Amino acid sequence: VKVSRNYRFHRKYMKLLRTAWEYQNEDTQKFFGCMDTWRKAVEVAAGNFELEYSIADNEWQQKSKSIAFDKMSEEEFQDLYERVKYVLFTDWLPDDVDDDFWEATKYF
Repeated sequence: VKVSRNYRFHRKYMKLLRTAWEYQNEDTQKFFGCMDTWRKAVEVAAGNFELEYSIADNEWQQKSKSIAFDKMSEEEFQDLYERVKYVLFTDWLPDDVDDDFWEATKYF
């Protein structure tokens, strides 16, 4: 029996990412251009990727796997959530985030 994905949990995941995106410095936001591109980079850093060969670049590249409801089980998504949260808090957020950030993320 396949467990259906939890829409509320998906929304919680996206809220975590949106909150973390807002705390990225201007250079990071400029480099990635939009939150969705940055989200995929965070997911790759968390190990959610597949290798794809780029003929143009003549190399293998890490491409973020889809998190669509029909592409990932609830169990896989929960695991991704925990790995992404770890990557965010260890690699992507500045050490000096303010109290507002901690208040906004305390339920994540």
